[in-house]
Amino acid sequence: MSIFQNSIKVDVARDCLSIYKDEINTLKGLLKGQTVSLTTDTWTSVQNYNYMCLTAHWVDDNWVLRKKILNFCQCSNHRGETIGKLVYECLQKWGIEKVFTVTVDNASSHDGAIRFLKTMLKGPNAILDCKYLHLRCCAHIINLVVKDGLDEHFDSISRIRNAVRYVRSSPSRYATFLESVEKVKSDCKRKPCLDCETRWNSTFLMLETAEKYVDAFERLSLIDKKYKAFFRETNEANDEDDLNSTRKRKRNERALGAPEEEDWEKARGFIEYLKIFFNVTKKVSGSHYVTSNLFFDNVNFLLHVALVLDPRNKLCYLEYCLGLIYGKDSTKCSEVLDRVRKSLDELYNHYKMKINTSNVTHTDASSSSSAFFESSLKVDFEDDYAKFMEERGQGANKTEVEIYLSDANEKRTKNETFDVLGWWKSNSVTL
Repeated sequence: MSIFQNSIKVDVARDCLSIYKDEINTLKGLLKGQTVSLTTDTWTSVQNYNYMCLTAHWVDDNWVLRKKILNFCQCSNHRGETIGKLVYECLQKWGIEKVFTVTVDNASSHDGAIRFLKTMLKGPNAILDCKYLHLRCCAHIINLVVKDGLDEHFDSISRIRNAVRYVRSSPSRYATFLESVEKVKSDCKRKPCLDCETRWNSTFLMLETAEKYVDAFERLSLIDKKYKAFFRETNEANDEDDLNSTRKRKRNERALGAPEEEDWEKARGFIEYLKIFFNVTKKVSGSHYVTSNLFFDNVNFLLHVALVLDPRNKLCYLEYCLGLIYGKDSTKCSEVLDRVRKSLDELYNHYKMKINTSNVTHTDASSSSSAFFESSLKVDFEDDYAKFMEERGQGANKTEVEIYLSDANEKRTKNETFDVLGWWKSNSVTL
């Protein structure tokens, strides 16, 4: 029986490895020739191990935004050159030669990683000499802004967290809490949730839900003796050598006590503040749909370009938004618009040159006399047509960028779901 079981284990292991290798080859086929944008995520676990996750994003031949994790690995440290080498080794493993952007968080160490990658990726496949390679993560910048606010309200947030931690710490305590909820006739259907303190969005959800149960928490403090005792526990264990820092911090937080009316008032104001950032982060963090066309800022300049490539927006929408920020007649507004237009032309000319080079390389010159005759006809026809269009005032020498920007914008509809990539799939041939 054991021999039979061992045989099955070996077969399953072999089959799994075979499937794994097949999937690698399939993914390599999908990535072949594609220009990808990379996102990185680095963190340190509670066991003090360093990790990195590398994800590739690209638009496939059917104009569908694709996303695949290329690597999830342990790394010796989070220094810039270490991260840069890991990313480059991964690109070589998958045969990826064309990289448009690498999105990293706002840590200064990642500047070193980008410098290393720019050096290694420069060459014939580099897009504008890696000019746009470094893209700072919007979600991380938002996270840094929110963290400052969280620090200012640390005590109030900790007291509310204490209350939630108490009711979620055992089934009996939660049952007592539900009795209070029923008595105060709360109509909230969501359960109080304890946050992950390293993720501010979970703190927002905790505060938003807990605030709806203020009356229930107040009643709990009157009927449940263990509730107040929970906060009066001493910190004697803090002196124990084997007590880890996380447990010590939680005990110190608990010593702050239960939430009071002032804490709930601060929470209400903070919830409204966090809601704005929460909604923005949800939109800019989308991984299976295009979101960068919705937002732009001074940090990630390519987001201005993405905004313009939304056919509902184009340059006029960007001009309107910049006017609200800097003033309609501001020189800053004009400077940004000029840079966007210049970037669009640069990117267009880069890809146009690549396509022309590719077409020249693949030209079939099997019949020189026939090719000469056909090309002569084509030149004569094109010249005549250009004159015809010039007489009509159509501007025969307009680039595709100029045609796109001069065409009317697509209509905007409130609460619509607009497929930007679908629009480009349908209209790219006509430009």
